[in-house]
Amino acid sequence: MSSSGPISTPYFSLQPVAEGVYAAIAVRGTGAMANAGIIDLGHQVVVFDSMYTPQAGQALHDAAVQLFGKPVTLLINSHFHLDHTGGNQAFPGVPILSTAKTRSLTYERTTQFLTFAKAHPDYPLTVKQALEQETDAKKRQEKEYELGELLAMDAALPILVPTLATLTFHDSITLHGSKRSAVLRSLGNGHSPCDSALFLPDDDILFAGDLLFAGAHPSIMTGNVPEWISILDALLQDCPALIVPGHGPVADKQAVLVLQEYLKQLLTTAGEISAIST
Repeated sequence: MSSSGPISTPYFSLQPVAEGVYAAIAVRGTGAMANAGIIDLGHQVVVFDSMYTPQAGQALHDAAVQLFGKPVTLLINSHFHLDHTGGNQAFPGVPILSTAKTRSLTYERTTQFLTFAKAHPDYPLTVKQALEQETDAKKRQEKEYELGELLAMDAALPILVPTLATLTFHDSITLHGSKRSAVLRSLGNGHSPCDSALFLPDDDILFAGDLLFAGAHPSIMTGNVPEWISILDALLQDCPALIVPGHGPVADKQAVLVLQEYLKQLLTTAGEISAIST
């Protein structure tokens, strides 16, 4: 490691999970929103996801360079959501790898967001008003985090541009390095229509993207709950010792079980509501 001292940034904390492998755990409400990873393969420095805003993405890029004293050579996007791709433009000239669906949806959804945000410059106002009216301390904290993310993105709007993958893969691709290998796998439609995860078999570590929320409420708006449960079933068959989730602290198998149980209960509840309504 080439870092000459602790790396300090308001956007995330760096947690070493193996020699040459770091989890960048997002600080909520700052414009980072989602976790990322920095991995030294030996001849390559790989960054997994780029966080929510160009500001956070730049801090992530700079941290990767400072950690290892060499340039980032590959950026991976686990799926298309802006909290994982909004920092892409902070990696100029760096190849970006994703599935083809992630690439197309990144352009489509980022463009839609920019069109909406520029047409409605007061869009954070709704959250600010809700925060002012909220009396429950826990809910108020959540609204403060949400507003912080929105304001950070709002500040980035003049410079934000959709920045897409330059390389795509289908089912899986293995990156071979002198220190370790990494296996990027497309796992289907769980949290989103295009979820990928990065396995480090030599270290028994998984960067799960948003297939895992640890200690955080999972987002299912673009997901498929039954398939998500099946994906988690497959992960549990040979579960890595350490899992870096898309949101929340570094976790293990227990976090997968907790999320899977929550999703099963959600599916049961939805079925009961459907039965009553018909």
